[in-house]
Amino acid sequence: MKQAVIIVYDGKNPPLQAQKDAAGMLAQYGLIDNLENVEVYVLNEAEIVAAIAGKALGDNHNNIVFEKPEEWAAKMVINDFSEALSTKDYDTFSVALSVRLSSELMRGSETDFIRAIRILNKEHAENNITDAQRACLDDRMFQIMRRSFYLVCQGRHIVFR
Repeated sequence: MKQAVIIVYDGKNPPLQAQKDAAGMLAQYGLIDNLENVEVYVLNEAEIVAAIAGKALGDNHNNIVFEKPEEWAAKMVINDFSEALSTKDYDTFSVALSVRLSSELMRGSETDFIRAIRILNKEHAENNITDAQRACLDDRMFQIMRRSFYLVCQGRHIVFR
């Protein structure tokens, strides 16, 4: 009979060796008959929600596809800064992003744009976007977003006395 162990945690995706070690630990207790037939699934938060929603909606709604938060955020940034991103103009992107972040902060509430940048600043966010989005948002663009977000949104100010 098929069995499942579900572990939900905040953290990084486990490497393949960690997945094998976890299955090995279950086998040491005599719970797994054949390690060759073990299937390990690693799901992020969006995929967990999609799986739960898919089960709740039933078999008639299996074609529902949920967009990952990182994909939504990348789409917003790419649409807003398409010219600088398409030409890989890092300086223009950096300045335009900092100005936009500053103006959004002046509104007082957290806007969709601030949420998008916050999502893209999470660790390994670049791994959760589509290949087409990754072509626009390279590693240097992510570095610029992280630095700008840190400097503008985190309230880091230098005070001269």
